[in-house]
Order: sequence, then C-alpha cells, then structure tokens
Amino acid sequence: MLFHMPNYITMPTPAPRVSIGLPVHNGAKYLEEAIASVLNQTFTDFELIICDNASTDATEAICRAAAKRDSRVRYERHPENLGAAKNYNSTLARARAPYFRWMCHDDVLAPTCIEACVGVLDTHPDVVLAYTKTQVIDASGTPEPNPDWIRNLHTVDSDPVERFTSYLQSYCWGGEPGPLFGLIRTAILRSTMQHGDFPSADLILIGEFTLWGGIYQVPERLFLNRLHDDNSTRSNDKQIESIWDWFDPNRETGLLWLEMRWLRELHRAIQRAPLSPNDRWRCRLRLMRYYALRHGPQYVREALYFTTARVGLQRSTPPPRVVGLRAVYPLFWETS
Repeated sequence: MLFHMPNYITMPTPAPRVSIGLPVHNGAKYLEEAIASVLNQTFTDFELIICDNASTDATEAICRAAAKRDSRVRYERHPENLGAAKNYNSTLARARAPYFRWMCHDDVLAPTCIEACVGVLDTHPDVVLAYTKTQVIDASGTPEPNPDWIRNLHTVDSDPVERFTSYLQSYCWGGEPGPLFGLIRTAILRSTMQHGDFPSADLILIGEFTLWGGIYQVPERLFLNRLHDDNSTRSNDKQIESIWDWFDPNRETGLLWLEMRWLRELHRAIQRAPLSPNDRWRCRLRLMRYYALRHGPQYVREALYFTTARVGLQRSTPPPRVVGLRAVYPLFWETS
C-alpha cells in the first residue's frame, strides 16, 4: 500500500518576543482605543492576549472583531467572572514570549512604548522590568497634570537590598502602579506571587521585582493612564471589602486584616527571591525599619477595629477604606 505525503507541512507558529496581557470585564467603552494603541506599536513582534471575564456588554464583539482583523490578537473568554486577580494571571499563563506586560482596557500606549522597553531589556540583562513615565489622561483622552502620587522608581543598583530599600522609601504609603505596567521578563514574573488577590497587591508586587533585579524607568511619557469615574478603585469607592471582592468574588468572607496581609506578603517576597542568607536578613531589617515601624500605628488601629467589631461596636461607623498602602479604619469613638 502506498502512502502519499501531503505537499505541505504545518509548522507551529513561532513565539513572539513580547506578550501583552489585557484582562477585561465589561470594558467596552474604552477597549477599542486600548487595542488600537497596542496594534499601532512600532515594535510589531508581539501577541496580544485578551482574557474576558464573562463580560455582558460589547466587549466580546469588540475582541472577536480585533482577533479577526489581526492574527496577533488572541481572545479567550471565561464562562464566569473569576475576579480581577485570576484574570490578570490567566493572561500570563497563556504568554509565549520572553517579555511580558499587562495592559488595562482603558489605558493607551504611545506608539514607541513597547520598542523603548524592549531596548532596555535587550541591553541591560540585570534589569527585570522596564517601564516609561506616566502621563495621566481624563475620560476623553486629554492630558491632565499628574497627581502627586505618581512615583518615579528607577533602581538599578547591583545590591538587591539597596533596590528594595529604594522601593520601601518610595512606596511605604503607596503610589501609582506604573512599573507594574512595564515590560517584565516573563520567567521572573512567573517566579513571583504574580498578581495577588487582595487590595494594592500590585504595589506589593513592584517591591518583589526589586529583589530579583533592576527596575529601569524610560524618561519619556509613553504610558497614558486614564483616570475616570469607572476606574475599578473609584467605582468601588475604595472600600476594602468591595475592592477585595473585585479581585476575588469567590473569596471566603471574614476579617480583612489588610495591613498585616501587606507585611506578610513582603516577607514572603523576600523568602522567594534568589538572595543570599545575608542579603535576606538585611532585607528583613530594612523592611522593619522603612515599612513595619512606620506602619506600627496602623497595625494597632487594625487590631482595635476588628476587636471592637467582634462585639458590635463598629456597626454604625463607615466601612474601612484603602488608599495606596494605607488602610483607613474609622473607630467608633472617633465618629460619634
């Protein structure tokens, strides 16, 4: 019996150099502009991975149309809302490239944004994350003055303890998560906690990156961060419970010890990182000096709040809120 070989061979699609993960849930209002800004990049060797968290608006139609027009777009739709954290990490799980970045559905990239960051990672092997300066825009896309919580974290010291200290000094009370939306070495990101399922997890992850390598800030403002009333934190009024539900709608209910959670996650980051025993202890000491001691009064307020809540004394007070890396617990005797 003779077998005839086909006159073609199907070859696997080569992996791109950059993977861009775009998690979205009901983001149709700004999504087309965000996708267009990615597809119009001067650096073209990328894949755009869109993970849709069971949207009920026009998100699905927009994404399927984009995937049909451009083969670099990969669209995945979850049958149910997994929460923001799992959706962020699902884009990372599908990434094939050595470099990765997250992209919000309502932000915009200047045309040379990816090219500038690729150039940094290509020429600086000790840098794990490259990002550009941020320009805030309003709902219509008009530039606005940057608020004072915009941070300019550029730390490329060869000593991980000094890099971690720079982070602690800049982000002790929070700030803008601009570095998280930079270009990251995929293997390093997968070795971290990835995106946590608790409020301000993005700010904690930035600190973990400094333990693995340098963070390099490109001086041009090529990342356009849109601030509008439908932003996740604004729409949740920064209430701790609402934001936590946004990250993980299936979480178990209970006491939300957020201040202690941040401290514990920073300790875990130090433990995960490839540090020498001496550097690990030095990082722990810096964490106590530049973070834990400054947050000491916050830990006391958190303990008082939950202790009094157990006996019903906090029922008439406003719910706790979160601002950056500061949890705001209104105690009952302060609001009476």
